[in-house]
Amino acid sequence: MRLAAALVALLLTTLACSGSNETASDWPLPNYDHSGTRATFDSKIHAENVGQLIKIWQYELPIGHSFGAAATTPIVIDDTVYIS
Repeated sequence: MRLAAALVALLLTTLACSGSNETASDWPLPNYDHSGTRATFDSKIHAENVGQLIKIWQYELPIGHSFGAAATTPIVIDDTVYIS
């Protein structure tokens, strides 16, 4: 399990540092970018339409500790969500 987690971390670090395939919808690092902005400024979500958001998917994590199965910050690259 530790080896798999290390490989995933290495892959995500490699993808995040490459930067060449990022699209406007990518969230390649836990804080969005190396500056830690935690924001994207080209989002179509704004104060007027945030109330219209709907859930389009969810993933049930296996039962874990008392606080939940995972404590993670997912990243998004090419429409794929990665968690570790």
